[in-house]
Amino acid sequence: MKVENNVTVLCRSVQENRRMKEIKDGQSGGKTIFAGNMQGDFSLQDRIQQRIERAQKRAQKVFNDAWNGDRKMDEEIGRSRDKISELRQDNKELTAEIGELARQTEELMEGYQVKADSTQQKELELLKKENASKYSIYGEIKLTKEEREQIAKIRERGLSEYQTRVMALDDRAWETRAIIFGNDGKIMQEDAVIQGIHMERAKVHPIADARDRAEDIMNSARDDVIGMVIQDSKDHLDEEQEKREEESEKIEEKKEEMEELLDKREEKEEEMEELIKDMPINENMDQNQVVAEMKRQIEGILSEMNVAIEDIKGAQIDKSI
Repeated sequence: MKVENNVTVLCRSVQENRRMKEIKDGQSGGKTIFAGNMQGDFSLQDRIQQRIERAQKRAQKVFNDAWNGDRKMDEEIGRSRDKISELRQDNKELTAEIGELARQTEELMEGYQVKADSTQQKELELLKKENASKYSIYGEIKLTKEEREQIAKIRERGLSEYQTRVMALDDRAWETRAIIFGNDGKIMQEDAVIQGIHMERAKVHPIADARDRAEDIMNSARDDVIGMVIQDSKDHLDEEQEKREEESEKIEEKKEEMEELLDKREEKEEEMEELIKDMPINENMDQNQVVAEMKRQIEGILSEMNVAIEDIKGAQIDKSI
């Protein structure tokens, strides 16, 4: 039994590099699904393995059942043929026994010196005909009224020693023929069994049907595996998408915060410019004093902006998103 399974499940690693090249070159003839770097890779592989093993067991059982059934039919045919052979051997031996009885009958005829046209022999033939009519194995044998009356007279008078001994042999011969006849009937029955099995096989084709069923089971398992991997991949992609959306929301929030910080910085810069413009300069102050005063006031403003500046420095925006 050969059941094709052409499903490839790849995890990212050495397999990915190898298989990606094959797919690009058009060398991959089956269905290929990438399930790499998923959370629960091992769990997925276990489920795939279990599904395939379960399908293999079912397919093997279907095939084995059909095979065993077919073997039982072969055994039945073999048993019938052995029985036929045995019955035919029995009939051969029984037929030989009948031949031996006929030979003994001839010896008695010679021993008693009985002529074929003698009254004693004619009476014996009539008695044999009566014997044959009792068995009626090979067709019904009927006696006429005159023959029955003559047989009655012979028996009333009594049989001769020769007639008695020959009739004993004739009885044994007819008993043997009856056994052969019964064996022939048994041979016909066994032959009918064999022919019936052959006819049944011609109708159902158990092995071929089982092979088709096994292939259907494995194909169904293959489709299930594909569905499992696709679903697992979809679940993973959904999770990744949710993470990206969450990251996008965080980045958007960070952008808004940065915009607010930049707005605050611009406001502070404007305040500094206004401060410089409005700063009273004492004519008695020299240039160094003026600069020192400006630094003092600017440092106060910058101190207030310290947190805002650190937030600006720490905010990193992934412009690729």
